[in-house]
Amino acid sequence: MVTTLTKKIIDHLVAEFKKENGIDLSTDKMALQRLKDAAEKAKKDLSGVTSTQISLPFITAGAAGPLHLEMTLTRAKFDDLTRDLVERTKTPVRQALSDAGLSLSDNRRSHPCWRFNTYSSCCRCS
Repeated sequence: MVTTLTKKIIDHLVAEFKKENGIDLSTDKMALQRLKDAAEKAKKDLSGVTSTQISLPFITAGAAGPLHLEMTLTRAKFDDLTRDLVERTKTPVRQALSDAGLSLSDNRRSHPCWRFNTYSSCCRCS
């Protein structure tokens, strides 16, 4: 199952590849699996670094031969791609914390970004 955060990265990679090469990777099941694996890895990488390189050689073939996907994904771009998801969680998380008698500042384990691995979204949750 693909998480919503991972899907945002995949959609971005598909759109950028199509813009650069004119080929829609969303119709290729093998390419989508490789994109999913790369997106999961990128998501994990971005929890500790400000950018990560996504490199998928021979992702598909065009008229001139094999095509490769080479892209850098920054934490800032990841934040931008997932901003709408983070925003939608703020109210329910705040309500749940309030119902439990907690606040975001009570301890790091109650912090939604830390708990749900949305990584660099922490600065937008308070």
